[in-house]
Amino acid sequence: MRYYDIILNETLRLSRLIDDMLELSKLQSGTLAFQMYPFDLNEVLSSIHARFTPVMKEAGIYFSVHSTTERLPTVNGNPDRVNQILVILLDNAKKYTPKGGSINITSDYNEEIGKVYISVADTGQGIHEYDINHIFERFFKADRARGKKGTGLGLSIAKELLTYMGEDITVESEYGKGTKFTFTLKKAEAANAWE
Repeated sequence: MRYYDIILNETLRLSRLIDDMLELSKLQSGTLAFQMYPFDLNEVLSSIHARFTPVMKEAGIYFSVHSTTERLPTVNGNPDRVNQILVILLDNAKKYTPKGGSINITSDYNEEIGKVYISVADTGQGIHEYDINHIFERFFKADRARGKKGTGLGLSIAKELLTYMGEDITVESEYGKGTKFTFTLKKAEAANAWE
């Protein structure tokens, strides 16, 4: 049974790796197409909050989702892909945040430039300054020595998805204190918005 479990886990890991590589390859070659349209970001964040609250509680991590504005504007993009990006960032944060730590999603709307900034910040181990410039590269793992699970493709996929949507993602980190990823989403044009 022990060997069966090892084979099963390795098979699932290889399957995830192949799926991730195919998705990344399609994104980079421009053959993965998805629709862009106005959607309610508040609903996506609310769904993420409901989904991850029990997961974080079980891991002993404080989790919160809040915005500096009462209600975020309708944004342009793809809600499923934005959800995927948030899941990648949260899974990554959870992986490196110890019990008793915290993970927070914050959002802010900059009316002057018509963009929403969404940040996922953790109080985990942080990233070394010599690793930070490579964090979005394929297969890169900042903490190789600890053998954390994952394909090393999640952040590459998140960056490619945002590039496809014409958006940016940045990272700030202090080793031993935590990491913050921030990405942008454009406010939908009034003519196209359904709000």
